[in-house]
Amino acid sequence: MIHRRDAENAERTRDDVNRRSTPILHACGAPIIGATITARSGGVVRAAGTTVGPYGIYEIASDLPAGPYSVLCQKAGYQDFGRIGIVVTAGATTYVNFPLTPR
Repeated sequence: MIHRRDAENAERTRDDVNRRSTPILHACGAPIIGATITARSGGVVRAAGTTVGPYGIYEIASDLPAGPYSVLCQKAGYQDFGRIGIVVTAGATTYVNFPLTPR
C-alpha cells in the first residue's frame, strides 16, 4: 500500500496533520488538492487517477503487488514530480512525498 494517511486519522486538524506527516504542498506551504498520483511497475500502470484530497493527503489502493514502483504526481500548472524505485512490501505501508513546483 502506498499512502499519505490512514483513514482513522481523517479527522485531524490541518495543524495536527502537518506535524505528523509531510503532505503534497505548494512551495508556500498550501496543500495541492486535486493532484493525481500514478504508480507503475514493469512499465504497467498499476494504480492511476488517485486524487490528492484535503491537507494534500492521498492513498493508493492496498491491493498493489509487492515490488518496485515508479510513482508520479501531476497537477495542471505545476511541474510533474516522480520518484523511481519505490519499494512496496506486502503487509506494510509505504510513504511517498512529492514537492510540486509551479510552472
